[in-house]
This record gives sequence, C-alpha cells and structure tokens, in this order.
Amino acid sequence: MNKLILTIPTFSSFALIPTLLLSAKNDFENEEDKQQKYVVCDYIKLTGKTNTEVAYKNNISGGIINKGKVYWFKDGGYSIIDIVSKKICEVNPYVNWNKIYFEKTLRYDGIGKFQVFYATRDKTISGDRKRPKKPDEKTIYDNFKYENYLNIKFAIDSEFKKYGINKMENGLLYADYEVPYSWWLKTSDYKNFGLNSSENTYNESDEEKFHYYKFFPTYYKFDYLQKSNGGICGYVANTMLFLYNEYFNGSEYFNNFEKNFILTDKYRYNFGENNIYNLIGRYISPKLDSNFLKYLYQKTWFSNGVSGWWYYKYISESFLYNKWKSSKINYRYWGDNEPTQESVWKTIVSYKTPTLLGGRYSVEYTNNKVGHVVVAYGAYNDGRYLCNFGWDKSYSQVVVAKDNYKYNDNFAINYKKGGTILNKYFNFENNFYSGTEIDTILKMKGYIK
Repeated sequence: MNKLILTIPTFSSFALIPTLLLSAKNDFENEEDKQQKYVVCDYIKLTGKTNTEVAYKNNISGGIINKGKVYWFKDGGYSIIDIVSKKICEVNPYVNWNKIYFEKTLRYDGIGKFQVFYATRDKTISGDRKRPKKPDEKTIYDNFKYENYLNIKFAIDSEFKKYGINKMENGLLYADYEVPYSWWLKTSDYKNFGLNSSENTYNESDEEKFHYYKFFPTYYKFDYLQKSNGGICGYVANTMLFLYNEYFNGSEYFNNFEKNFILTDKYRYNFGENNIYNLIGRYISPKLDSNFLKYLYQKTWFSNGVSGWWYYKYISESFLYNKWKSSKINYRYWGDNEPTQESVWKTIVSYKTPTLLGGRYSVEYTNNKVGHVVVAYGAYNDGRYLCNFGWDKSYSQVVVAKDNYKYNDNFAINYKKGGTILNKYFNFENNFYSGTEIDTILKMKGYIK
C-alpha cells in the first residue's frame, strides 16, 4: 500500500514567499504605474513614511503647468507632478484631499492653490495645443527603475541615509540643507508673522492710531495712499526675515516702539510629543500683533503689488535704514531679479540665510500673471526648496520647485553685526529665553534636530 506523505512547510520556506513575490515583478505595469510609484518614492524620501499609499488622484490642466497630476496620500498630504517635464513641482504633507475634487480635473493656478476645472472630458482644454518642448536631458524620472521603487518603499531605518531618505520627526520635515533655527520658520504661521490679508494694510474705518502713515513720511517722495490694497505677501515675507534676525541674530532690528508688536503667550503644559509641531508655534514662539503689517505697509504702500527685487529692498529699507544709520545694526542685501539656481542655492546652503523667493507663476504657454512671495529656508539636492508660504500652518513646510516661477527674484538680509544681546521672547514652561537659548532647550528635549 502506497503511503501518502505530507510535507509541512517550515517557517524558513514561508519567509521566502514575500521575496519570491517581489522578485516575480521586475518592471512597471505602464507609464501611469511608473508615475505613481515615482511620486510615492519621492514622498517617502522627503518624509521617511515608507507606508505611504495613494488614496486619490486628479488630473491637472492649466495654470502653472499645462498637464499634470496631483496625488493625494492616504495619511494626508499631496504631490504634484508635471507629466511633460516629469518633474515634481510641489509637495505638502499637511493639506488633504477635498471631496469636491472627486473625479474632477483641477487647475493648478498658484502654488498651494487648486480649483476645479469645469470642462467635459471630450472637450479640448485650453492650452493643450501649446505644450512646451520636452527637455533634451535625461531626467531623474527617466532613470527611475522598478528596483529603485522596491529599495525605497521597503527601506528600513538603517538604510535611509543610503537611499537619501530624510525622516520627518515631531511633525517637522528636514531638507538636505537648512538655515540655522529653521524650526522657527517650519512651525510659524500668520499668528507669528502677520496675516496675508488686505485687512492688514489700510482701512479708512480703522482707529486713528492705526493710520500709521500720518506718523512718518512715506519712503518715497510722493503720496502712496490708495484705497486699493495689494502686494501684502511681500510685506509678510519681509516680516519673516526681520523677525528671524531679531530673534536669532540681533535684537535691534525692532526698535523700542516696534518691540511692542511682538507678543508672548502663556505656556501650555502636558502637550503630547505628537503635538510638538503645534506646541512650538502656538505657545513657545511669540506672536505678532496684526497691526504690525499696517505699520510696515504704510511706509511704502505698494498697493499694486510687488514685482521685483527693488520692491523688497525698499520695504526693508523703510524699516531698517534708520537703525543702520544710527549704528544699531549692520546688514547687507543678497539676491537679484531672475536669479540663477546657483545664487538661490548659495544663499541657503553656503551662506545659511533664509531668502525671500517671489515672482509670477507659470511657464511659457500660459498667460497667468498671478504671483506670490514665499520664504525658502531649506534646499534639496535635486534643486527644490523647503518654504513657508506665509499663510496658515498647513503651508509652513512646502517643498517647491523653482521652475514654478517664470519671472522670479530672491531677496535675503545678510546679518553682519549689531544688536548682539538677544531679547528673551520665547516662553518655555513660563520662563522666557532668547532664540539661541530656546534652540538649545528644544534640542536637549529632542523636539528638534
């Protein structure tokens, strides 16, 4: 009689199954599959979240890019890829998919801004006939292989450095290069540097004490008082640069009157470590009185917008020049109109100084004349920047490609000397510390790197 012999698999044979399954597939299913895995890998490299999965995606037509896709991730965040140039234009881990986007084509009208594009699927979308020339050089995307996806998707912590993965910790992104004290720019929003709104420029109904233009002559020789308000983003970005220097370089960037605009708050105890990101911005860092922007705006009154390096310089000079003249501080300006990639890179990486980055959006085939000004404080080896958009906290850590700007400029304030005794603005456990002191405390606590 023949005996039936059953072979029971051992644990070691089970362990081979995942490897066999992974090795069974060695290429992308199609171009769409490659695009999605490329975007996922890029997001993992920026955040260290190897469990990243795509939850939704929308096609993009028009605006900054002609044709693209936005991928929304299951645990929050999005990435935008231009499917013509094969470059990832923007990544934000803090903004989530909106149900109004379901099965809709979107316009990417400005960095951080989407709107539903209402057009039938079979209708030619405006701009489709004006596609830019495909780049001649071989892109990172072209060299992206399936094995790259496997290596990054299944990387363990000890392999992160090998694959260029930057781990997000306590809600903070970490770029390849960052300016000192970048945590302040990562955790700050409009409560810390002023609201990007025309309400913070000039209103006739304001109390007399907020009509600051009556307290000093405008920076220019003629009257800029106008009812229309614009260009506020340039003032917000400059304010971030002023505060950064006041907090971490020298305490004479704000005079005794202007220091009254800097507000402190009560410390909040028992914050969990998952809320470190909010703890720093809301309770440790000082706030800024919203009237400061009116005070700054009414010095120069660029109500038709800011559109070049000299605008930022004039805003800054209206605030700093008299302090320099009285030998309180010493500084110089860096940057230019139409800066090269190298000049922006050097400002952040070599000179370790945050820089304002502004200009008009879009590329050659669009007529979009809208623009915005952000502050870049981190840089990546692939040429992208880590930025604060000057809005709410959802936009304080956004990865942006410089290609998003057609007519662009960068502007930075290089601290040289002066005001070396720092004021104690930062509140930790209801004790106040200077910017450099709180930096040491936050590192000792393990809150920041």
